[in-house]
Amino acid sequence: MIRDSRTWAALAAGLCTSVAAPALAQVGPNVNTPSLVAAAGGNPQLASTASYIGAVCPNITPGTDLRIRCAAALNASVSSPTLAANALEWLTPQELLAQSSVIDGAVSPATSAVAGRLSALGHIGLGGRIASAYRPVVLASNGDTAGLGGASVPRLQAFANIVLGGGDKDTDRLETGYDYDARSVTGGVDYRFSDAFTAGVSLSYGKTNLDFDRNGGALRAKTTVGSVYALWTLSDKLQVTALGAYGKIDFVSDRAITYAEPNAIAINRIAHGKTDGDQWEGTVTVSYALDGKDGWSYGPSLSVSARNLDLDAFDETGALGLNLSYQKQSADSLQFIAGFDVSKAISTQSGVISPYARIQGIYETKDDSRAVRIRYVADTTGFFQGIRLATSAPDRTRFLLGGGLAAQFAGGWSAFIDGETLVGLRDVTSWNGTLGVRKEF
Repeated sequence: MIRDSRTWAALAAGLCTSVAAPALAQVGPNVNTPSLVAAAGGNPQLASTASYIGAVCPNITPGTDLRIRCAAALNASVSSPTLAANALEWLTPQELLAQSSVIDGAVSPATSAVAGRLSALGHIGLGGRIASAYRPVVLASNGDTAGLGGASVPRLQAFANIVLGGGDKDTDRLETGYDYDARSVTGGVDYRFSDAFTAGVSLSYGKTNLDFDRNGGALRAKTTVGSVYALWTLSDKLQVTALGAYGKIDFVSDRAITYAEPNAIAINRIAHGKTDGDQWEGTVTVSYALDGKDGWSYGPSLSVSARNLDLDAFDETGALGLNLSYQKQSADSLQFIAGFDVSKAISTQSGVISPYARIQGIYETKDDSRAVRIRYVADTTGFFQGIRLATSAPDRTRFLLGGGLAAQFAGGWSAFIDGETLVGLRDVTSWNGTLGVRKEF
């Protein structure tokens, strides 16, 4: 019995030692890691991917898809650096940095239609003199209403806007380029509580489609935005408008992975991603109307606009061992905007028409370059932080140019057509077209 007791004690001690020992010891980087980093050609995004592949590959279970793909890239860095460099281009997920384009200004904000409504209210409230807001649209006349409204504006009004837009962003060393198209519809109502104060609510729904350069895949975003807004008329020349908005964004991405390994092995996969985002925006504008004659209206404005975007973490599917896992992301913007608007009201037998134009200078104080951490879903080691990607530094200054034609008719109806373009963003072109109607009740 004594011998049996000692035997059981020895077995128990061995078991405890086995449980306490780590299941897997970290293995050092693959010896070809420096060659793979060199194949990145000095691009920091690709070099980060190369370093991660070199470190994680020896720690992945042999025979798994990720282990095979990593080993092929590492071997190619020595036997065929050109193949390795091309593989890094496709293995580095720079495309997904475009999710923050709603913050950096490359894609127009979803609240532009509501800001246009605020400008319309301002125009009415000042008897037709200009009152700019962020992305303004002028709807009313300059007081020479020919019996169509003007000073006796009804308390309750409803409006609907349709916005179409598009543009493109060139590929640079940090981000993959794309072209996009966007469309949205906005409806809302507002109520004039007094001659000095009007407030309203609106709901917008929009879709944005991004197609990446080099057939790199696509990104689709659906946005629902609820807004509240208000206008205070402080005098016959001075107004303050405010806009607050919250939006929910649903992102769906298809990231193409297409490259060749040594021995003519072709990799052709699509990594699918899906995540949600929360977007907040607040804008305050102070407008001043200068004295105008003969139907002319003009004046300056100053605005402060802040935006925030939070994206949930998500894992890709569909690309086997090359699926990636993305951490939660956050981006912020704070812009100071100086604008000047001019319009001309012309009375006709059918109503009042008003051609108008505007220019705004926009200065971005935040929206700094952001770091995004990404790792392979199959990397369950817990040893490595993954790929570190950085977004491009923002263009601090940009300009918005716009103009259009507004008309007010009998029966409380008015309509407008508007176009604008954003200039001054590096490697980015952007345009918007808006068609809107308003009805007084």
